[in-house]
Amino acid sequence: MKALKWIAIVLGVVILIAVLVIGWLGFLPGLSRYIGPNPRDLGVELTFEHARAAAEAHNMPTTVSDLETILADPEVAKQFDTVLTSDQASSLLLTGQESIPNWPLRFTQIRFNDDGTSEASGVIRSSLVRPFLGDMGVPAGDIDTALGRVPIRGDVVFYASGSCGVQSNTVDLSLSQVKIGRLTVPGGWYQGKEAEGTKYIDGALAGNGFQVDALEVSGGTVHVKGTRPLASMEPWLHIVSNDRGEE
Repeated sequence: MKALKWIAIVLGVVILIAVLVIGWLGFLPGLSRYIGPNPRDLGVELTFEHARAAAEAHNMPTTVSDLETILADPEVAKQFDTVLTSDQASSLLLTGQESIPNWPLRFTQIRFNDDGTSEASGVIRSSLVRPFLGDMGVPAGDIDTALGRVPIRGDVVFYASGSCGVQSNTVDLSLSQVKIGRLTVPGGWYQGKEAEGTKYIDGALAGNGFQVDALEVSGGTVHVKGTRPLASMEPWLHIVSNDRGEE
């Protein structure tokens, strides 16, 4: 089952695109010698409390009563009209990362800036990049070519910044900086080519039952509106507590 079937799109869209551009375009032969630094700290607070608040804001269940409500009216639960802070979005992604099939990112921070730009940092698990790109619909030949030019092994840190929006399941991305390990990737390698990666996001959204009417970053938050398949909530069901607040 394709990865995006399990993802609430607001949580991962910026970093997801960064992985596509980094992995699919095939950057940096000999990159392995640059691996080593820790992920950049974007000042995002990762807590379970932020994750629970994000789930509530994103119309996801956090109590047994919420699950009963979904069973009574599944169609309402598919809808979302959500505003999340950087702390909330990053924390919610962290709590679900291990249960998203082939998700190649770990310890990810997403920062939404006041000027409408976004930043993301974290760790790429190289062993999961190939299956993830395959789940996204990238042709096997293109994956082979890209990974043949990127001789990285194990885990490698990344940082990406730029602007991103979505209208009617179409992603509009403009990257301003990408770093892998200690190396800043030359902008000429990816700027103006972002659509070569985002076209797979567009197809995966529709193919997996998502309808993202709009996603906009402004004022230090992200606002996203649309509908999703109920299965996209599964990686986060473990945060559901009983109605007395016990985990």
